[in-house]
Amino acid sequence: MAFAPTLSAWAVMTAPHSPSVADHNPATLYWRDLPVDPDLGGVASERPTLTSIRIGSLQRDGVWPLDLKAALPVELAWHPRLPLVAGLVRRRRHAVVWIADYERCELTVHTRVRAALSLTAHGGTPSALAWCGDEELALLTRPPMREPAGDGWSPTAYEATGPANVVFLAGLDDLAERAAAAVSLLHRVTGDVRVLTGPLLVSGLTPSPSGRSLLVTHADGIDASPPRGPAGRAPEALRWACTTVRTDGPAGARPVPTGERPLPPGARWCLTADDLPVSARRTPSGTAIRLHPDEGEAAGPAAPHEQDVEHPQDDPVTHWWLLGTADDPVTITLHRQTARVTTTHSTRVLPLPGVRPLPGRAGPGAAAHEHLLSVACERAGQAGVLVVDWRRPAVRAVLVDGASDGGPSAPLEAAWVGHDGDAPQLVTRRAGAFRRHVLRGDRLEPLERSVPPPVATAGRATGPLQGLNRRAGAPRRAVLPGGFPDPACLLLPADPPACSSPADGAPCAARLLWISVRRAGTRPPDPRHLSFAGPQPVGSDAATAVLDLPLDWPADATLPHLSRQITSAVTEALLALYAESADPGPVVLGGHSFGATVALHALARLPAAAGAIVHSGCYNRTLTPHGFQYEERDYWTVPDLYHAFSALHFADRLDRPVLIVHGSEDTNSATPADQAVGLYRAIVATGGRARLLLLPYEGHTFRHRETLRAVTAEHRAWLRVCADHRSDRPAEGLTHA
Repeated sequence: MAFAPTLSAWAVMTAPHSPSVADHNPATLYWRDLPVDPDLGGVASERPTLTSIRIGSLQRDGVWPLDLKAALPVELAWHPRLPLVAGLVRRRRHAVVWIADYERCELTVHTRVRAALSLTAHGGTPSALAWCGDEELALLTRPPMREPAGDGWSPTAYEATGPANVVFLAGLDDLAERAAAAVSLLHRVTGDVRVLTGPLLVSGLTPSPSGRSLLVTHADGIDASPPRGPAGRAPEALRWACTTVRTDGPAGARPVPTGERPLPPGARWCLTADDLPVSARRTPSGTAIRLHPDEGEAAGPAAPHEQDVEHPQDDPVTHWWLLGTADDPVTITLHRQTARVTTTHSTRVLPLPGVRPLPGRAGPGAAAHEHLLSVACERAGQAGVLVVDWRRPAVRAVLVDGASDGGPSAPLEAAWVGHDGDAPQLVTRRAGAFRRHVLRGDRLEPLERSVPPPVATAGRATGPLQGLNRRAGAPRRAVLPGGFPDPACLLLPADPPACSSPADGAPCAARLLWISVRRAGTRPPDPRHLSFAGPQPVGSDAATAVLDLPLDWPADATLPHLSRQITSAVTEALLALYAESADPGPVVLGGHSFGATVALHALARLPAAAGAIVHSGCYNRTLTPHGFQYEERDYWTVPDLYHAFSALHFADRLDRPVLIVHGSEDTNSATPADQAVGLYRAIVATGGRARLLLLPYEGHTFRHRETLRAVTAEHRAWLRVCADHRSDRPAEGLTHA
């Protein structure tokens, strides 16, 4: 669902829960862990292709279905004044622009202009399109291919002096060759294109309120900050910058150099009509909001100016906006406990009325009109509007009456706020049903005008507990013996095991204990939101429980200390599961990534477990000798610990069936597909039973719906294999650690 900024029009977009392998381009290349589709000119989106788009508005009854197939999941560009909306659609694997006039029900697809995604699909909601004026639409286009520098031959040489961790990674130039794009303007009537910039790695386009400028967020380097995290590993993140580009200049305007960085990352436009970019930075006393002038104009009204918002360190800025003009700027900041209205002369501190703002949640979360800023908010699941009057100044929260918003039983799924006229309006969605309210005085009154039709919730459930695993009952704590600090092992109850019908005479399938690992001392997760790390076995005939396992892993951790935590926690979980029935079935251990490592570590030490199912694991830690997970020491310092968490080194002790599932395109440096192949060969070579499932077009996590169906079937079959393999009573010989 997407709304126009005024909330007067909306688009209902339908897509499968997971993408299909048919959407995957076999020509996809990888830059580090980013899949780059050469036909789409950028990083491929992990979201599925849209199957339908229907547009409705307050000016007409019913909805208008667009005649589009394979629309790309990019953020729609709504015109601020005209009844126009634009998006991208795939045609012969290339991206082209579509523009819809939803008042006349006219759809135009500009097939002659190939659009590019660049990095707009790299995290967050992509904004690859933006309206600039009434007739032109900003988009990304592929720059002309550069000619090779020469055909000479030369070797490549490397030299280093240690100790250091040598890592071979592709540089930014390699990414630019595959995903750089130029910011251009498309005339919606003639289809003519004007190129505004040189090639950039663009992650988003934001038009100014007047449409005369664009704020271009792009990558301008690799984060070269000091190494952080376990084993001193570098973050390997892109460094972002912002640049303003004028759209009302002549064709062939000055291109923006890739290395230029006139604005800090996170910059945005002032919400008023001035084309004034602003940014924020932390200061020792609070937060500074800086106004950036237009580089092409002399100092004067648009000269640099900075407003200091002082606040305690325990009440940081959570959201901020700048309004007014360059001559008379007003900054509004929301904090955990207060709201602050800062002018050039003073700061007023206003207590927040106990609500949680929701800007940016599933749509436009804030709207400015004259001297008011309206922000979507909620309190205890009750939606409302937080209104800040910066002239008085004053702040108030107006909540929707529960009876007019579907009642408290249906949770709030999304909220949008906007101005369609003078008064703020709020649209909420509960249980797929939309309701519209208008602020009149101190009350949000229901508006009987047209609202979007209810959205069906077919397919996988979208609530906190997804898929088959309805974990009824209160969660239990599997307490670790031995006094480990903050164990907090949370075991979610398993469903009763589903048995085959008596007619076939087959035994009950095994149950699955999925191990989710985190570091001790972190805040325990909400048990209502625990889910599988990887694809859930939707439709599986096995009961499933999740063991939340925090590990106390100090800098000087020893193998007995770590191994005792794992075996104790898994033992307590197994005993808890066996205690649920007088005739329990066997239990199979499972996990994803490091959870797979821990599951195999426990399987080798606990004969009571019937087998294992592991996803995307690292099974030979000697291939990551400079640290792993929470271990910062290198292999040569603690070789016994590396061997103990390398299943390849104890494959002879994995004497029960092991299902190894791995994506063939896993770009995680620690978990290439070769790791799964090596473990499979080792288990078979030592007399064990293993099954290797390699998944085409999948990375470290699995996302295609064909993959999820295949993994579900493999889980079901392997749990039956484990149940047949373990015919004795599984709890026999199992005691508290």
